[in-house]
Order: sequence, then structure tokens, then C-alpha cells
Amino acid sequence: MFMSYGKRDEIVEAMGFRKYSDYLKSDRWKIIRSHILFRDAYICRICSTRKATEVHHFTYSESILKGERPELLVSTCRDCHQAIEFDSEGEKRCLKDVQKDFLEKVLRTKLQKGVSNPKIGRWFRNHRQTNKPVLESIAESIKQL
Repeated sequence: MFMSYGKRDEIVEAMGFRKYSDYLKSDRWKIIRSHILFRDAYICRICSTRKATEVHHFTYSESILKGERPELLVSTCRDCHQAIEFDSEGEKRCLKDVQKDFLEKVLRTKLQKGVSNPKIGRWFRNHRQTNKPVLESIAESIKQL
């Protein structure tokens, strides 16, 4: 599940984009992003108080980048997204730390190194089931590109 930003860039390039920022400007991403924001009622899933304007990728597998795993995309407000992605000096954090911080904040639980947490497994299973209509809607919209 954990990967590097370099691997993300390789996947994005294999999908036909020069770089990740080009992917974020694509019609594909605009469709995926709009469906995720709508699914989450434009509410930040981290703080639950502010309007979500961004969508956070839990990880960057090809299936997620193609919109085939909406359960691994979460609406966030800009402040929460920045707090997860960057350290206090404004430097990009390593992806493994970003993923751990994201899970802790969304699930409101502390993760201990090397300890399995059943709450995480349940969260992923439940979100996979509840996202089937979202997946179908994204796939239909992308077909029309």
C-alpha cells in the first residue's frame, strides 16, 4: 500500500501524462474529484467542520489514479490537506508518513508500529462497499470523455 512519489510519477507517465500536475489538470481528474466531493457532501473528512475543496489520494496506485478505487479518495479542506501533506517548514512529507497521519486523523485513532488495527480493515471494507455507486458513476462519466 505504501509507495514513493517517484513510483506515482512513473504511473502517471504510463497513463500518458508528462507529470503529476498535468494529471491534476486533466478532465479525468476533474470528473473523479467532482464525484468524490459530491459523495462527501463537500465536507472535510478530517476536521468535519470546514467545506472540502480538495481531494486527498490515500496512495497513488494506477487503479486509484484512474478512478477505480474511490474509497481511497477523501474530500478535505485546504488547511487539513496541507497539514497532512507538508511539515511545519512547508516541506513535502514522505508518503508513508502522510498515509499514517491521514489514517489516524480520519479514523481518530493512533496507529502503533507493527500493530494491526481492526478498525482500519473495517473502514476499508465498508468504504469499498459503499463506494460501488460512486465507482459506477465515475466510470460512466469517464467513458464519455
